[in-house]
Amino acid sequence: MKKNNEKRLNFVKGLWLKPLIMAKLCILFLICSMVSFSAGATTPDDPAALQQLTITGKVTDAATGEALIGVTVLIKGTTVGALTDLNGNFSIPVSNREQVTLQISFIGYTTQEVLATPGTPVTCALALEVTAIQEVVVVGYGTQKKESVVGAITQVNSQKLMQSGEVTITNAIAGKLSGVLTIQLDAEPGSDNANLYVRGLSSWNGSAPLVLVDGVERDFQSISPSEVNTISVLKDASATAVFGAKGANGVIVVTTKRGQLGKPHMSFTGSYGAQIATRIPMHVDGYTTMTMYNIAEMNRQEFTGLISQHDLNEYRSPSSPINALRYPDINWFKECSRGYAPVANANLNISGGTEFAKYFLSFGYQYTGSFFNGPDEKFFNLNFFDHKFNYRINLDFNLTKSTVLSMNVGGILDYKNTPSGFGWRDFYSTGGLKCPAYWPAW
Repeated sequence: MKKNNEKRLNFVKGLWLKPLIMAKLCILFLICSMVSFSAGATTPDDPAALQQLTITGKVTDAATGEALIGVTVLIKGTTVGALTDLNGNFSIPVSNREQVTLQISFIGYTTQEVLATPGTPVTCALALEVTAIQEVVVVGYGTQKKESVVGAITQVNSQKLMQSGEVTITNAIAGKLSGVLTIQLDAEPGSDNANLYVRGLSSWNGSAPLVLVDGVERDFQSISPSEVNTISVLKDASATAVFGAKGANGVIVVTTKRGQLGKPHMSFTGSYGAQIATRIPMHVDGYTTMTMYNIAEMNRQEFTGLISQHDLNEYRSPSSPINALRYPDINWFKECSRGYAPVANANLNISGGTEFAKYFLSFGYQYTGSFFNGPDEKFFNLNFFDHKFNYRINLDFNLTKSTVLSMNVGGILDYKNTPSGFGWRDFYSTGGLKCPAYWPAW
């Protein structure tokens, strides 16, 4: 009986333990499945995940291609960033895979902004700032650092020339270069260039300095100020020694603008101005002129040619319209002149280039009007004016690492109207009368 009870008890225990064992087995199976799934997934501790959530790149010099050390790389709008190492590389950890904008800056270089995505390396080439060119002075047939120059050299750049508002370059440098004297002897449109002298007049036979434009001896009065990069004036013997006797009166070295590495850059400048006389003498009427004439005659003890009082009264107040013509009182200066002389200037510059070729294109137009007001009747135009068109093309080709081929093309198209230079020829009409015919000088 006792044995039967023990069998029944064991049977009951078996029925209760079997579900418990099955439940434990199910829980164990679920745990093993979760472990195997997590083992196949990418965790934050995985090196591949860390690489995808990191922005990497390299910063180099655009001119030399060498790596830049200590460049600051920041995510725009945040303080998260890094510095480049000895090889120019940087690495910035990020929290997501979104695209960000990097600000890359370094002393002496132009700051750039580039787009970056985690997992994609970034390459950036920084270019030198334009202000660094001001530290270089053109001397002789090359350049030197500004702090190493011992000769008497002065320099002016294109920005200061453009601020003057002058359409002629010789007038634009007036007062901007110490030791350079500018004298403008003529104000006629198209002939208003100033004479340049370095440290005064040194000879009666000629004191004009030697002028070099991009290393070639030539006149630079026709060059537009917008084409010029720098103008250097070499004044003493130590600076002009390489030019020999030609540099005795000083040397003016002009360098024109050239193309820079990068996308095409276009700039347009235009201006319109007026030349106004600083002082115009007051008009002296006919009565005062004739009275002063009588005083001058009496001072010479000449009394036979004096103007009578009746004629003086007619000059003052004519008694009839006919006498107004016989005794005129006309301000001819006012009748033959304007209040101002118009001046207009427009320039279009295009520059850019690649590692192989760089280019600079310049097209300019200059107009100078006259202060005098003359008639304009088709073929007869008695006004002074000058239309001038400038063009320049500078090309640089990097054939090899040590060989650069440069080509400079520049010129000017000038149309000037000078009434004093009219050409006259005999023209016989059907009636046999001799009439003047005007042929403009193009």
